[in-house]
Amino acid sequence: MGLPVKDSHRLELKQAAAKQSWAQTMPSKGVFDIASRTGHYEGATWIGGAGRFADVYVFAWHGGWDDSTDQRDETQWQYFVVPTLDLPIQRTITLSRLRRLIGPTTAASLSAAVAEVARSISIDAR
Repeated sequence: MGLPVKDSHRLELKQAAAKQSWAQTMPSKGVFDIASRTGHYEGATWIGGAGRFADVYVFAWHGGWDDSTDQRDETQWQYFVVPTLDLPIQRTITLSRLRRLIGPTTAASLSAAVAEVARSISIDAR
């Protein structure tokens, strides 16, 4: 479910990482689920209806694979902030496709990036 942001837009966060906690021979590729859903919860109430229920998606990617990889270190993450309307109509999106849509931002700039996208959605809705 999306989380409301300051100006009543809904935000959904997706995360993926190259290095997983299980044994791997190769890094995981960045693939994120963006499939349409059959409904969502608002509090304890189920609201049916197909679609995406967030206005803004934040995709968090941790690409570290070597011994210095520490997923607790926010400086090792990249974030991609995308208006839902800019996402393709498909079940998943790859990291490479996200990179073609928008450049990454850092944890330190994430709040500003989300606010900028939310403002652009508000302006487009006028």
